[in-house]
This record gives sequence, structure tokens and C-alpha cells, in this order.
Amino acid sequence: MNRFNRLLLAGCVAVVLYSTPSAFGQSQHYSPNYAARPVLSPWLDMFRDDPGPLPNYHQFVRPRQQLQRTLAYQNAALQTQGTEIRAMQQRAYQAGQRPDGVMPTGTGAVFMNYSHFYPGMQPLR
Repeated sequence: MNRFNRLLLAGCVAVVLYSTPSAFGQSQHYSPNYAARPVLSPWLDMFRDDPGPLPNYHQFVRPRQQLQRTLAYQNAALQTQGTEIRAMQQRAYQAGQRPDGVMPTGTGAVFMNYSHFYPGMQPLR
């Protein structure tokens, strides 16, 4: 093995070791961040040799960019919605609602209660 090949191999090993995450730095909860830049550039698809009716930009690059924008928008909307739901739950809990989320109705049910249709009829108890 000549010197260039050894240097190339050492460089590849260094890149692999540097790019792998450490086990100590891992978080317990993974949340995908669609607003982050993609790992591979969508512009790499400009050099594909796939036959198609459209140019590579309209067939591969632009749809992927639109998908990234849509995912980032939806991710932001979901985070906002989750924050609003947690705030509503907190307000409801502070207002004295039961923790299971069911409010007591305050009235009991009666079998065959047709008093709203027939005002003179008494319900069976």
C-alpha cells in the first residue's frame, strides 16, 4: 500500500469517526426538525441521468424543496398547536375541572322523558 492510499484510508476513518455521534451526547427524546437543512443538497439531483419528460430541476429539485418547505410549515404549526393545547389544559386544570377532563353535568338522566314533547306527561321514575 503506497503512501497516498494510507493517507486516503486514514482520512476516511477520521471522517467516519468524527461524524458518528457519541453515545454520551444522545438525548432521550428524538424530535425531527424539518426546518433544518437537508443532509444532502437537492441540487445533486440535477446530475441524474433518469429519462423523463421534464428537466431534472422540475422533476427532482423543485418538488423536494417544496416538500421541505411544507414539512417545515407543518412542523411549526404542530408545535404551535401543541403549545396552545398545553396552555388550555393548564387553564382548565386551574379553573377546577376534573383531571380526567370530564365535567359533571349536574342533572341526572330519566328513562322515557318526553316532557319536552308532551308537557302534561310525567316521566317514569
